This record gives sequence, structure tokens and C-alpha cells, in this order.
Amino acid sequence: MCKIDIEQRILGGQDASEGLAKWQASIRFGYWQHNCGASVLNERWLLTAAHCMYSYGQYLSMLSVVVGTNHLRTGGQRYNLESYILHENYNPTTQANDLCLLKTSTPIVYNDKVQPAVMPTEETPPGSNLMLTGWGEMGTDGDIPDNLQMLNFTSIGTKECDDKYKEFYGKRGKSFPITDKQLCMTANQGTGGCKGDSGGPIVKDLSLVGVVSVGVVPCGYGVPEVSTNVIKYVSWIKQHTGM
Repeated sequence: MCKIDIEQRILGGQDASEGLAKWQASIRFGYWQHNCGASVLNERWLLTAAHCMYSYGQYLSMLSVVVGTNHLRTGGQRYNLESYILHENYNPTTQANDLCLLKTSTPIVYNDKVQPAVMPTEETPPGSNLMLTGWGEMGTDGDIPDNLQMLNFTSIGTKECDDKYKEFYGKRGKSFPITDKQLCMTANQGTGGCKGDSGGPIVKDLSLVGVVSVGVVPCGYGVPEVSTNVIKYVSWIKQHTGM
């Protein structure tokens, strides 16, 4: 039986070209263990999903972020974390307000492989072309890629997404409401997010419009994927980061 899984993965993606997602970061537990994705916002702050830090926050000294590489095992620059800010209204049951800010101990250095994400300035309409990047498993309980993966999606409306979740999960007792503070998207069946992509960026025309939040197990089952709708939180982000 399928179940809701808040740790998404990329299934059916392809290797991302160098420099495709210069804002992409990998949150590491210990030195090598990739935990979640994140996006560089400015020299000191990154954005990820609240559920990525909800249980790991007590281990802050063991966490770091790596930026500036398309490879999990080589390259890039590593930064320790100084602090984090969970959204004050984060709900771990429904995944509402699934956002978290990460502050690095030292400034992030920009170069030709590291640049900040661009904040969105308008809503993402249904039918928009979106792109997810990440190092999630390439299938349920599958291999973790060394190369950064990318996958294209199409956004759908909130009501359509909510109806599909109620139809699929309602009879399993797992349904939760989809709101306009979330952004839904679909890909071809057999493709989608998978474990390790949580917290990673969803972009439209180079703007960071979503943060990977909720998916389905097994991966690529065909039910819409849900991200946190960044446009609804721009003021919150700027308030805490000084952007």
C-alpha cells in the first residue's frame, strides 16, 4: 500500500549540467551522509524544508552544507551551521508551513558555481514548467546518485491537487488539506521526487517557487507532488534574513 512520505526523491531524472542550479546545496549529517537539499539565499542563509531539521536540529554541530558541486563525493565548499529557524507555524502532521532557514557559521563565497536563488515575484499558475534538482534516491530504496539529478514537472491548481489527494488518500485515512500555501506539480508516471530531495529547490524561469515537501511511496506513483509555495513566504524570509 502506498503511504505519504515527506522525504521525496528523484526517480526517472537525468544528470544536471554543470552550473544548472548554482543555488543548490546538500545538507550533510556527519561528513558524507546527504540528508536533504537546500537553496542558497544570500551569503549567510539557505532555505530548506522544516521537516528536514525537525528531528535533526538537536544535532546542529554535526550538520553542514555543501555548495558549488554537482557531485556528492567530490568538489564544492563546505560550511558549518550556526543556527536555524523553523517556521513558527510548521505542522509536522499536515506539513503546513514546511520551511526552515539555515544560517552558516561563515559567509558563503560566490563564484561561477555558487550563486543565490532568485525570489519569486508572482504566483505560479497551473500549467507552468517547473524543474526539481536533487540527489535523492533513484527509486524507492534505490541507489543514491553521485551526480545531481534534474526533472521537469508541470504545475497544477490547488483544487485539482486537493481533489486528487482526497481521492487517493481519503480511503486510506491519510488525507490532509492542500492549500494555496503549497504548490503542486505532476510528472509522467514512473518519475518523480524520492528520498533525499526534500528541502530542495523547485524553480520556474530561474525563480525559486517551491521547496520540496510531500511525496508518495512508492516513488513515481502518479499522485501530485507537493512543495511549499515560496511566494507566500517571501516576507517571512526577508524578515529573518535581511534580504
